[in-house]
Amino acid sequence: MKKLMDKMDGIESTLEKKLEKRLFSEHDFVRTAVEDEIYAEPTAVASEATTVLFRHNKNTAFNLYFNIGGTTRKLPKGYIFPSMGLHSLIISWYCGDLSKRISPFMLIPRKDCENDAQKCLISKMRGMMEIVEKGARLKEVWKSDNYYLGNVERCNALFEEVEVLLCYPGVSHVRRQEESSYLTVMDLYNRKYKKQFANEI
Repeated sequence: MKKLMDKMDGIESTLEKKLEKRLFSEHDFVRTAVEDEIYAEPTAVASEATTVLFRHNKNTAFNLYFNIGGTTRKLPKGYIFPSMGLHSLIISWYCGDLSKRISPFMLIPRKDCENDAQKCLISKMRGMMEIVEKGARLKEVWKSDNYYLGNVERCNALFEEVEVLLCYPGVSHVRRQEESSYLTVMDLYNRKYKKQFANEI
């Protein structure tokens, strides 16, 4: 009987040692994994929420937004182009959406647009601004895109020069919410008046 008890004590002692060794081994593994996480070299990852302020020139600074992978875009996710009249368009084209630090619309490539509707609007804005440039050249007051870029005062002057050329019947260019959409003005110029300015009809 004594031999049997001694044998059982020996088995129990062996099991305890094995269990203790296993527990310490698991603890060491966990500790090592945690330490590896704590002391690992930091990795810089730009998330889609990351923005940086980019200075294009002395008059123009705007936000850049990161894509996954580190590339940047000029429009944030979910951005909606505002409704604009001619005056608002000229300001936004050369100065951007100032309240939200959005790039001058002139600098936004189609690939930065979130959907086809945005791409279509960028194309229409460009089309309207080509008409503005044509009118300014007709009056011999056109400077250059860079001249107007980031300068609200010069944009106001450009609008005042071309306003009379695009003031078709029923169109209002007052600098308030009531101003007619640039899309309406562009449609009148291209379709109804066959690319004639208001002073030519």
